[in-house]
Amino acid sequence: MRKSLSDERTLSLSYVFFISHKSRLLSQFNTSEKSAIMNNLNITKGLNSIEETTVLTCFHVLKILQDKKVVNEQDANDEMDKLRTTCVIQQSKTATRIVSSLLYKYFSSVQKDSESNLTIETLRPFIKHIIVSTCADIKLEWMSYRMSSGTNDGQMMIPDLALYIDPLSVINFELFIVEVKKHGNFSNGTLENDMIKLGKEMKLAVDKLITHKVDSPEIIGLLIRGLNVTVMKMDLQYNGQYRLIEISTFFLVRDTIDDIMLIPSIIQKLDQVRQIIQDTMEKIYKAIRKELCSTRVNNTFMRKGCHSPVTVKKE
Repeated sequence: MRKSLSDERTLSLSYVFFISHKSRLLSQFNTSEKSAIMNNLNITKGLNSIEETTVLTCFHVLKILQDKKVVNEQDANDEMDKLRTTCVIQQSKTATRIVSSLLYKYFSSVQKDSESNLTIETLRPFIKHIIVSTCADIKLEWMSYRMSSGTNDGQMMIPDLALYIDPLSVINFELFIVEVKKHGNFSNGTLENDMIKLGKEMKLAVDKLITHKVDSPEIIGLLIRGLNVTVMKMDLQYNGQYRLIEISTFFLVRDTIDDIMLIPSIIQKLDQVRQIIQDTMEKIYKAIRKELCSTRVNNTFMRKGCHSPVTVKKE
């Protein structure tokens, strides 16, 4: 007898359907069929190749941090400034700025914050230098942001980190949501873990945009479990089907300098996220100016999510 529902089944009760190569939804298809389905979802749109010079820049950073003459954070920061002046492309400069923000991990032995806070602190330089610095008007909040539906249904959720814009001043439009759970403990004490919570938060954001007649919006979510990061996007292209699509995965850097070589891949994945966010932002501004409102009655596609399931004793 089933004692609890899987994440995917629980999300489906709110009309959210998780799609990835490993998801239950595609389990009946063979490998080639799965690849065809995922390719049809266009998950590689905006995923550009890693610049070779960025990889070389990170290699130079690794050599600098391995140099015994660099004994403290200030020395390393000075070297990053020098290296940045030699960078030709913006992506390489971004890599050096990210490293400068992470130097405390390599030179400080005291880290008193919780593991979840340290994970956010590791991720934040990447979000700041890849997304926030290039997207005008976007705002970032973490550990204190409150998501509401914009209606009087009283629905409220608290993501670990959110990027949003407020062009109407009376309502926020969320574009990017992060949920973090430390390694080895994926439950939040209820039947809904962070995967389910993230799915419902993204659905809330999509519904808000569609209610304001934004055409075909896409919301990005990051699910972080330990060092493993899963990047997902959600849309509502079909009636009652909130597609939660896995578009990429990557590993966060640890407090060891060898992980510097992970930075180019992280930049590549988050640059794809940036492009999706910018596309949705443009659609929001066009909807506000009534230049491009949704041509379909997408609000009829919307569904109300269910409440959290509870276990009951068999009588």
